[in-house]
Order: sequence, then structure tokens, then C-alpha cells
Amino acid sequence: MVTRGNAGTGRGSFEVLTAADKDHVLDELRSDVESFCPSVDACEVELSLAICAPELQTEPCSFDRIGEAAGWERLVELWSDAQRDQVAFLEGRNVNAHWVAGTLRWQREQQTRLLDNAAEVVAAVHQERDRVVDGTRTRLGEMGAAVRGEEVARLADTRWAIRDLERITARYQDALDRVRPLYTDVAKRFAMYREGESAAVTWLQDIATRASTADLAGLTPLKGELAAISGDENRVPQQLIMDAQRVRWELAHAQAEYDQAIAHHAAIIDERSWPRLDHTAAPRGGMDRIVGYASDRMRRVNDAVREVFDGVRRREHALVLVSADQQTRDQVRAAAAARTEAAFLDQVTARMTELWEAPPTVPGLNLPLLAGRVRVMRAFLQLEPLCAEAGGDWRKPGCLRVAGEVAKVQRYLSQTLPFTLRYGARKLRLAGAPEVDVAAIEAELTAGNLDAAVHRYDAALRAAGEG
Repeated sequence: MVTRGNAGTGRGSFEVLTAADKDHVLDELRSDVESFCPSVDACEVELSLAICAPELQTEPCSFDRIGEAAGWERLVELWSDAQRDQVAFLEGRNVNAHWVAGTLRWQREQQTRLLDNAAEVVAAVHQERDRVVDGTRTRLGEMGAAVRGEEVARLADTRWAIRDLERITARYQDALDRVRPLYTDVAKRFAMYREGESAAVTWLQDIATRASTADLAGLTPLKGELAAISGDENRVPQQLIMDAQRVRWELAHAQAEYDQAIAHHAAIIDERSWPRLDHTAAPRGGMDRIVGYASDRMRRVNDAVREVFDGVRRREHALVLVSADQQTRDQVRAAAAARTEAAFLDQVTARMTELWEAPPTVPGLNLPLLAGRVRVMRAFLQLEPLCAEAGGDWRKPGCLRVAGEVAKVQRYLSQTLPFTLRYGARKLRLAGAPEVDVAAIEAELTAGNLDAAVHRYDAALRAAGEG
């Protein structure tokens, strides 16, 4: 096989004929990695190893071509071994947890693609095998019945089915025996991982407590502790998820092989009420729960780490500000106020632009739908009481623009909108809209219920457009 290594921006390509050459490959990779890891603090490296079959002599590597050459079960096994080698290699070099996590993320994406491809190809192979076996059995049954009689042929077929089912069951058990050590390993590691959740939460709470009273010098090691817990709480579950997904696939593969094999004997199994075995449902469900728990815990811990880290940064910023002189503090406050003022002014400008955007029209009648514009205007008017309290603070520039626009909006709602609705009602009547709908619009206008009139007007306009 050919193993390709990608370390930083350097690349190496090595031919490996046997598993014994793995150490040589890692020595070559170590040389590449050391070029990008002058020290632990300055180490930036991720590994992306791909396994290829030497007889293919093709680039780039293809899961489909490798699976055809080496077999899908063997490919899954080789992939998992290579994946573990990469993580162990990086950890042996004390590579920063960020880069180990990057390697694991790449591996999870590739593993998902590999297992999906394997499942698809294996299903196609099963279908073709079933076609061949069923056709052969039918021909043999017809030949036997013609020579020996139907009863003799039926008994012979039953004996053959029993022997075949015994062989199928034995192969099924062998497949489960091969998966059992992998399942046990994942289950044990998961139990340890789950037991460690309370310790991780306690550790985070302790860091947050110490950070709330720490000085500038004390915050630096706390950030290091946060990085360490983040690295552990991402690396361990990522590896656990990949191993659980592999076990789940191995179990599903063994069950599919068994189900497909006994499908040829469905009639006799049903006739004699023999059981159909499934020893994989519970362990596959267990692997699903492991993947779900690990994914959810990663999300929760990462959210907590980000929250604590943001708190540390805010305290760090506050301590720097407190230690500065009065002029520096004034400058910082002025800069913050300027940013807030600019953001509010940008928001007001965007809302003013939205106020006078042309509303959508209904084809044919060329009349505008008004509900959207009225909602935007009502919302804009809510800024007026906010600006009444502004005084000389950061809202003042934006509120000056609001004040200049409020009168226009109020004039539109009190004068332009009623005129537009009456004009639209007349056009709807001329276009043949139901008189009851047009009269309802006019009645709401007469009563001064503008919002209700707009609602009825838009509904009648849409109905006319659809008609």
C-alpha cells in the first residue's frame, strides 16, 4: 500500500509493502513534522493519511477501488489502524491539542464516507448473490423433482437447508466473535468517559471561580487550564465516536450477511417456526447512544469553555483598564461609545431605507400590497419614545435622523395610506372583486380602523390576482 502524509505545508509519499514498514513510514513523517514543530509551543501540524493498494497504481486514491482490491472489511480495519497510528504519533510528539483535534475531525469525515460507501457496495453484492443462488436452487429443485419425485426432493431440500443454516449461523457467530473485543473496548472507555463528566464540570466551575478573583498574572495559567480541558474534552469523544461508528458498522455488516444468507430459506423457516437471530440490535443501539452522548457532551462542554474563556477575557480587559491612567481609561470609554453610536446610527439608516422600499404589487391590477410597509412603519415609530430619553448619549446622532423621519411616516399613515386604500378599493370593484370584500374595506376605513382595512385590502387583492 502507499501511505501519504500531509504535515503542515510539507508533503511526503512513501511506498509500504508490508505492515512491518510502518515504523519506517512514521520515521519519515517524524522528519517532516519536526520541520514544522521547532518547539511544542510553535507546533502547527495535522496529519491526513490515506491507504492505497499497490496493484492499483492510480492517483488519487479511491475508496471504491481500494475496497474492490482489498475487500471492504479489510479496508475498514486498515483505516482504523492507520487512524489510531496518526493520533498516537501526534500525541507522542506532544503536538498541540488543537492540531490533534483537526486531525480527528478530518478522520471522522473520511470514516463516514468510507462506511457509507462500504454499506452501499455490500448491499449491491448481496443482491447479485441472491439472484445467482436463487436461480441455481430453482434449477436444482426442478431437476431433483423430475428424477426422484416431489416428496424425496422436498426432504432432500430440507436436509440441505438445515445444513446450510447451521453453516450460516456458525459464520454469523464467528463474525460477532470478531467484533466482541472491539465492542468491549469501546464500552469500557465510554464508561470511564461518562464517569469523568462531573469532574470536568467541577474543573470548569473551579476555573471560573478562581478567574473571578485572579489578577493579570493569575489569569494566564487559567487560560492554559482551559485549553487543556478543551483539548481532552474534544480528543477523547472524537476518538470514541469514530470507534463506536466502526463497531456499529461491523455489527450491521454481520447482521446483513446473516439476514441475506437465510433469506433463501425463508419458506422452510416460516413453515417450521424457526427463529431468525439478531444479536446486534442491542449493541448497535448502545453504540448509537454512545455517539449521541459524546456529541452532546462535546457541544455542552465547548459552550461552557467558550463562556468561561469570554469571562476571563473580559476580566483581563477590565484589569488592564483599571491599571491604566485616567487618560487611557477615558480614551477606551470614548472608543467604546463611538462604536456603539456608529452601530445605532447604521441600524437607524437601514430601517429608514426599508421604510420607503417599493412594496410588491399584484400582476394585472398593478396595485401594491401594503401590510408589510405598514408593519415596518409602526415598528419605526417605536424608536420615538426611546429617542425622547436620549439626551446627549450615544443615541443622539441616530435619533436626530429618527426625528426627521417620524413626521413623514405619520403623514403617510394618516393621509397617504387612507387615500391609497380608497383608490385601491375602487379599482378592485372595477376589476370584478366581490362587493362584500370591497364594502368591508370601505367600512373599516370609515370607522378609522386602518390596520384592519389594510388586512382586508391585501386579502382581496391577492384573491383578485389569483382569480
